[in-house]
Order: sequence, then structure tokens, then C-alpha cells
Amino acid sequence: MVALSQIRRLTIEARSDGVDKVARDLQGVADGQRAVAETGALMATSEDKVSKSTLSVERQLQRLQGRIDPLFRATRELDSSMRLLDRAVAQGSITETEHARALGLVQTHYERTAVAAKNRAAGAGRSVDYRNLSFQLNDVMTMGMMGANP
Repeated sequence: MVALSQIRRLTIEARSDGVDKVARDLQGVADGQRAVAETGALMATSEDKVSKSTLSVERQLQRLQGRIDPLFRATRELDSSMRLLDRAVAQGSITETEHARALGLVQTHYERTAVAAKNRAAGAGRSVDYRNLSFQLNDVMTMGMMGANP
């Protein structure tokens, strides 16, 4: 019979072959993922800057076009006025009758501006034609005075 006071001794030995290599490999993967995440963050920041820059240039071009092109400016004003009138009638600030009257005035103003812009563009073309015609007449007169047949 075994006495209760008997002590058992158990010794466990373990070896870790290759565990260090696996740990290094996993650390390398983690470092790679961290680098990819940082690169992605930098790319997102760069894309945001490019996007903001593009929007800024587009707004600047629209402002420039609005300054130099009266038809473009009139179209923008027409759109803005129509949106304002639509909001006013939706909120009950004006009646449908007032809305129709104001919209008619806005459209009339736009049409007048459009006609004036087209006439101005056509007139500019005619003035260039007249200027060229005067140059040609000057050439004919000069050639005639020099004794050449026109």
C-alpha cells in the first residue's frame, strides 16, 4: 500500500524548435501591414489635397467665366433666381401668382441679356470684317499708286 505522504515528482521538458522563426515572420507581416496602412493614409491625404485643388480651380474658372461671359453670368443668375423663387413659394412667402410674375420678369431679363450678348458677339465679328476690308482697300490703293494693276 502506498503511503499518503509519498511525493510524486513529474518533470516536463519542452523544446521550441522553430518558434522564434515563426515569431519573427509574424512580426515581419505585422510591420508590413503597418507600412501599408501608413501608405494608405498618405495616399488618402494626397487624394484629398488633389480633390480640393481641382474643386478650387473649377470654382475659379466659373468665376472667371462669369466675369467675361455675360451669357454665362445671366444663366447662373437665372438658375439662382428660379431656385430662390421656388423656395419662397414652398415656404409660403409668396403666392403662386407672385411667383409666376417674378419668374416672368426674371426670364425676360435673361432673354434680353442673351440677345444682347449674341448681338455683341455678332457685332464684334462684323467689326473685324470691316477692319480687314479697310486693310484690303489700303493694299489695292497702295498697289495702284505704285503702278501695279489691281
